[in-house]
Amino acid sequence: MVEYWNYFLNQKIHHQVFLISSIVLVVGLSTSPAFMSIGCAGLVLGFLLDYKNLKSNLQNFKKPVFFSIMILYFIHLLPIHQLSNSQQLLTELRIKIPFILIPLGFFSFQPKKNDFYLISFFFLISLSLVSLLTLGNYLLHFEEMNHRILESKEIPVVTKVTHIYFSVMLAFGIFLSYHLGKVSKQKFYYYFSIFLLICLHLFTSRTGLVGFYIAIFINIIFYIFKEKHKIFQKLSILLSIFLLPVLAYFLLPSFQNRVINTLEDIQRYKNKEDINHRSVSMRLVTWEMGYLAFKKNPWFGVGMENISETIHKEYESNQVPLKKENWLNDLHNQFFEYLLGLGVLGFVVFIFWLCYPISQNQNEIFLQFIALLFGTMFAESLLERQVGVCFGIYWYYFLYKFSSNYEEINL
Repeated sequence: MVEYWNYFLNQKIHHQVFLISSIVLVVGLSTSPAFMSIGCAGLVLGFLLDYKNLKSNLQNFKKPVFFSIMILYFIHLLPIHQLSNSQQLLTELRIKIPFILIPLGFFSFQPKKNDFYLISFFFLISLSLVSLLTLGNYLLHFEEMNHRILESKEIPVVTKVTHIYFSVMLAFGIFLSYHLGKVSKQKFYYYFSIFLLICLHLFTSRTGLVGFYIAIFINIIFYIFKEKHKIFQKLSILLSIFLLPVLAYFLLPSFQNRVINTLEDIQRYKNKEDINHRSVSMRLVTWEMGYLAFKKNPWFGVGMENISETIHKEYESNQVPLKKENWLNDLHNQFFEYLLGLGVLGFVVFIFWLCYPISQNQNEIFLQFIALLFGTMFAESLLERQVGVCFGIYWYYFLYKFSSNYEEINL
């Protein structure tokens, strides 16, 4: 740590502010919304402190990876939707202000090898500590927690972070710690990876699990095409990875209960039985309602701030088998969320922002992160809460900007 402390002291003030702000933000992802807000503000401060290069830094605005996220934010303000819910619009703009603040920080910051190690280390330490405390709480209330899963309830995270988003961070933590172990030759990172892998399956949030396995599948398919001489090796890895859920089913009671609960939910939906308080079935019905609403507003959507009201109207007009208290306010699918909220045009901007960097940056950890986002967004509206926005936007831009220095880490 002395080496990293000396590295920190030798950096310019704007670099130091960026590092401190980044550490506060990534620790806040699993602990405190206040830390996330402070971290975002600090990134902007770091950008402003680099005032000598302000003009040249602002040229980054022209780059597609930055320009598209700005468009995605300000498109909310275009007068193409009926403003029936101004308060929700303000909430939407407030939650997504990191769309602007975090990229601004990266206008003036090019991450180096030591930045990558430092920020990743603090992220993994905070994530692991919260996981350890949550695991302890699970074991102390073992029977109660496993019964909660059969009732479509979650295993609560001790810091009150939404279990869905925490599971996504666990999935990313597995990839990140494994990657760090490989490039730094430090074995303790592999222990982080194994521990987080166990926690991901033990805490059984479907969103993180879906994102994790989709990310693995996408990355292996990508490398099969990229490195055709290693097809057998990659397929063997893929097969062994997908045996993990089978092992988890027989070894972890919580995971087994989640599988049983999921299958029951789907069966109830198919048989048109009572689906109240059944999370999977409730989502499937909501997707139906979202599709009906989308067909009425395909090009420009209904406005992100009007999604909840629009879905509720579809609930009423189609007499869904749900009590009003169980009506969902969003679609729990980020792709569908933008498609309904901003229409085909806004959806295209979103897909461009998500996929464009792949053509420029093909280092392993960045591809794993993008694949994780892609998989997760099928099961959750990741960018509709502060923690999801800060997690997704920060690591997207950090890993993207780090790519140009990626060779350093392998020296």
